Amino acid sequence: MKTYTLRFLLFLAVLPVGAQENDQFPDLWFSNEVSQEQPYGKLDLKATPQLADYNKLIGSCQCKSVRLQPDGKWSDSIALKWRWKYIMNGNAVQDEGWYGDRDNPSYFTSVRVYDKKNERWYVTYFSPELNFKPDTWIGRKENGNIVLEGTIKTTGGELTSLLTFSDISDSGFNWEARIINPDLPGGGYSFWKIFCKKLF
Repeated sequence: MKTYTLRFLLFLAVLPVGAQENDQFPDLWFSNEVSQEQPYGKLDLKATPQLADYNKLIGSCQCKSVRLQPDGKWSDSIALKWRWKYIMNGNAVQDEGWYGDRDNPSYFTSVRVYDKKNERWYVTYFSPELNFKPDTWIGRKENGNIVLEGTIKTTGGELTSLLTFSDISDSGFNWEARIINPDLPGGGYSFWKIFCKKLF
């Protein structure tokens, strides 16, 4: 009898712990996260409306990337895969990229969070090849384009850069990186361009 009583008391002691865990981490917290049913996550319908700025980019894209070379000519295009998803239960955006040679690939990722108070996006870029602390770009959607401004750290100092997503549609988008310098003709120059088509 004592054995059964002890087992019953232990069972009762465990029950509140399980219930407490469910209360602490309700399924609602994870309802918009990446899963088998929603491989790119889902926008939180209660989130600030600006989270939808990247809605047409969400998914996987096949892209072509070209960069300005030291001789002033553009490089041959290289293949780049760019994948976008909602994170933080649909309250932020993360993108991931893969490009380069088959045996020597490069990777990058960015986390994009919207500041409701100041009405702007904060985008921080990460790569295993970083030589400085991660760069952050700040901006917003303007006339259908997403425009972000930040600084690039180089061995020669810091340069102001402008990143622009344009021609955004359900079938793809274009991306351009420019150096901003009012002392140069045209106020600066483009140094990297990416052209993307949505796969799914």
